[in-house]
Amino acid sequence: MNSPSYQQFRYLLNQGRGREAAEYADRAYLQGNPDNPFWLNMKTIALIRAGQYAEAVSVSKQAFARQPNNPYCIRALGDALKAAGGHEDAAGCYEALLPSLKFSDYAKEAILDCLLKTAQWDRITEYIAAWRLPRPVQLEWKTKILSRRNKLPEAIETCAEWLKLRPDDPKALWALMDLEIQRDGLEYVLHKMERISKIPSRPPIYKEIYASLLRRAGREGRAVKAYEDLSGYCADPRILKKQAFSLARSGNESEAIPLLEELLAREPEDIYLNASYGAALKRTGRLQRGLEFYSRLIAGNPHALKINDHVRKIKNMLNR
Repeated sequence: MNSPSYQQFRYLLNQGRGREAAEYADRAYLQGNPDNPFWLNMKTIALIRAGQYAEAVSVSKQAFARQPNNPYCIRALGDALKAAGGHEDAAGCYEALLPSLKFSDYAKEAILDCLLKTAQWDRITEYIAAWRLPRPVQLEWKTKILSRRNKLPEAIETCAEWLKLRPDDPKALWALMDLEIQRDGLEYVLHKMERISKIPSRPPIYKEIYASLLRRAGREGRAVKAYEDLSGYCADPRILKKQAFSLARSGNESEAIPLLEELLAREPEDIYLNASYGAALKRTGRLQRGLEFYSRLIAGNPHALKINDHVRKIKNMLNR
C-alpha cells in the first residue's frame, strides 16, 4: 500500500514512535470501514513496537474476529501473542499460516522460535526434518538448541560446521563468537579476532565483530579506531552509529558531534542519536551549537515534531 496515510504510519513507525503510530492507526480505522481489519493490524504492529503487548493482543483479537481466515490477521495475532509471552498459542497461529505461500517461510521461523523459547527441543528437531530445511538452516537451529542446553562443545562444533557450508556468514560468526567467549574468555577471542580482522581478504564483518569486542572489553579508544577503519570499507549507517557512540564515550566529542549531526540529518528523530548528541553537547559546552543545528534540522523536517523536545531540553540546560 502506498497511500499517504500508510506512508505517514510507516514514517512514525520507522522513527521509533510506536505509540504515536498506534494512535494514528486507530484514527485511520475509526474513519474507515469498521469491518476492514487493516488498520487494526497496523495498530497491533505499532503497539508491539511500543512494547505494549497486552493491548496489542487485545487489538489483534478484534481484527481476527472480523476476518478469522485473513492471513494478515492470523499473523498479527501470532506476533502479538508471541511478544506477550504466549508462545504456545502463538505457535498455533503460525501453524495455520503454513499452507500460505506468502507466509509459510515466516511461519516456520516463528514456530521454531516459539518452540525454542519453551525449550521444546524434540519438536524443533522434528519440524526441521519434516520441512526439509536447507542444511545450513538446520545447523543454525541445532546450534541454538545446544547452546540453550549448555552443551558448549557440541554447539561450537555444530556452529563450525554451519560456517563450513556458509563461510563468513554474519549470523554464524556472531553465534560462534558468543560461544567461544563462554569457552575461552573474552580476551582470548578478542586477540583471535584482531588477527583475523587484519587479513585483507576477509569481509568487513570480521572488523565489525572485532570493534564490538573492543567495546565489550571497555576499550573505547581502540574501538573508535576500529570503527573508523571499518567505516572506510562501507558507509553503512549502522556502523557509523556505532562509531559515533564509541567516539562520544571515549571522550572524543569533537569528532563525535559532527558525525552525530550527519546521522541525525538522515534520522532526525532517532532516540539514541539525539540522546548521545545532547550529552556530547553538554559535556563540551556546545549547547548553542546544538540549538543552531536543530534549527536547521527543523527547517528541513517540519513534520518531525519530536525534534522540538530536544530543543526544549537544550534551552533548559542553557537556562540552568
